[in-house]
Amino acid sequence: MTYELVFDKNFEKSYRKLDKSLQIQGNKKIIKLKENPYAMGKPLGILKGFRELYLGSYRIYYFIQDNKIRILFLDLSHKDEQQKYLNQITAEKIRQLAEENS
Repeated sequence: MTYELVFDKNFEKSYRKLDKSLQIQGNKKIIKLKENPYAMGKPLGILKGFRELYLGSYRIYYFIQDNKIRILFLDLSHKDEQQKYLNQITAEKIRQLAEENS
């Protein structure tokens, strides 16, 4: 089963700022997630399906919606900013972003 990939505007904005070589690496990892979104990445305990994917010294945050067979890419941050991002994101905010990107 292939998952649909959906990119939030915050993710797109941050991703475009990355070095091209990191974007190429990221594209390869993102494509692999389409077939099995649980094969890579690390679960984050805020909400079932909320995960992070390592990309060099950056972290990509995404939300797997099995009921819609899609992956919503929420944002990314440098690993030094990871805790700041995780402190401000809530389960309700993730649900809201998922609804906005439906």
